[in-house]
Amino acid sequence: MARVRFNGIGDFVPGQGYQMKTTAPIDQYTWPNVDGQRIEMTPTVPAWAIEMEVDIHPNDIRTLVKVVNMLGQEVNVDEQFKGEVVLYLYNDGTVEKKIVR
Repeated sequence: MARVRFNGIGDFVPGQGYQMKTTAPIDQYTWPNVDGQRIEMTPTVPAWAIEMEVDIHPNDIRTLVKVVNMLGQEVNVDEQFKGEVVLYLYNDGTVEKKIVR
């Protein structure tokens, strides 16, 4: 029976973190013994790459799309009860959970 190999990660990118779960040995690959510590990948991303200026695209500016209650109903925060939990939905796909004060 031929073994099918699947590479869902692709190439490792220096400076990025990865988690892998294996259920069987991988031919010609050994895991270093780090006594439960994290493995630091080398080479790391050079400081000059981290400090590079990056142009901001207009779509990269985070803006609030809407505020919803825990039922998903759009609400006006100023009209909500103190202590109610609401979700702030942003154009970049992020969500902030806040309590009305």
